[in-house]
Amino acid sequence: MAAPIQFVLPPVLNDSSLPERKGIRRDNVKLMVSDRLTGKSRHTIFFQLDQYLSPGDVLVLNNSRTIPASLKANWIRRDECLKRGMEVRLARRKDKSIWDALLVGGSVMPGDLLEFSPQLLAKAI
Repeated sequence: MAAPIQFVLPPVLNDSSLPERKGIRRDNVKLMVSDRLTGKSRHTIFFQLDQYLSPGDVLVLNNSRTIPASLKANWIRRDECLKRGMEVRLARRKDKSIWDALLVGGSVMPGDLLEFSPQLLAKAI
């Protein structure tokens, strides 16, 4: 079995806006296809995905959803600000005071704080 391809997306290239907000249908978003044998990549459109699948291929789908809300916070660990303006995407409300969230651009650890304003802090658990 071939080794998995490592791909790091620079934060500047991460598009945090929904395709629909830009007038694009979900199946018309861009798709990058990487050829494991040659290492070359090509750009196409998602609805053409079937052209790159063969019998026996495995397709993994991510069905996580985020609320169309993106917040900015200062990421704090042990009283030190590690990053200003970290993007926090709310995914699912678990109860009155706990949310599942997707954090863009960092690996938050339990106990880290996200400061949305001087009056609003979140603690990673």
